[in-house]
Amino acid sequence: MNSNSWQHPFVNIFKHFEINSSKKCVKQGDISPIMDRDLKSTVYRIRGLIPANNYI
Repeated sequence: MNSNSWQHPFVNIFKHFEINSSKKCVKQGDISPIMDRDLKSTVYRIRGLIPANNYI
C-alpha cells in the first residue's frame, strides 16, 4: 500500500452530531467527559453496572 494514499480512520462523530449541545443529545447514566492526550480531543467515558442505563 502506498503511504501517500493512506487515510486515518478516525472520524469525530461527536463533533458532527454536536454532542456538546444538550438540545440534540441526551446523556443518561455515568458519563464523564475526559480530555484524551493522544487524540487531543474530548472523549466520553461511559461506565455503569447496567449498560442499558448508561448511554449517549
